[in-house]
Amino acid sequence: MNVLFLGPRDSSVLAALRLDALRRADKVRMTSKPIASHDVWNGKFRGVDWLISHRYTHRVPDGVLSKFSDRNLNIHLGLCGQHRGVHPVFFSALFDYTYGYTIHRMTSQFDAGPVLSWGAKALYYPESHTFRSLWNEINYEATASFVRLWSADLLTNPESKPIGRYHSKAEFDELKWVLEPDGWDTLITVAKERYENRADRK
Repeated sequence: MNVLFLGPRDSSVLAALRLDALRRADKVRMTSKPIASHDVWNGKFRGVDWLISHRYTHRVPDGVLSKFSDRNLNIHLGLCGQHRGVHPVFFSALFDYTYGYTIHRMTSQFDAGPVLSWGAKALYYPESHTFRSLWNEINYEATASFVRLWSADLLTNPESKPIGRYHSKAEFDELKWVLEPDGWDTLITVAKERYENRADRK
């Protein structure tokens, strides 16, 4: 089984796939760059059996998805029934969504495809969590869930789930001031207090 992985080189899902490929003699290629529909015809996907996405920031064209309609999945670090789009941990914390992850089929809508697996995350000792530490925990659980599904070949029979609100990069850019000056190492409680205080003053 040959996989084209969509996402960054430091993805934990990519690392898991490469370990699996060594064990099963599969081939894993990766790209973090945008792909186009005409890539289907120019041979870029020759020999590819699956598309797997994790932390990929570009839209996958419909022409590509139609070729892999039942052989693609995305690992999203939020519950798609509540949050879709970029920086799911950030928006979940700021807007009091339930934390979690979703493994789902990719469709023409971002993070709106049928769901293969999901998990909610309880947050213990929230006052000690930064955005980075919470992201790491959710990412670990999502990767472990993907490995279980992939290893057991349980990537069929997805179910439909409610579609949540979509958050864009533009919306994130308007709100990222709450992360200053420490970035993702900002305590979640501090960022929420900043956001709520600004909202109260308006």
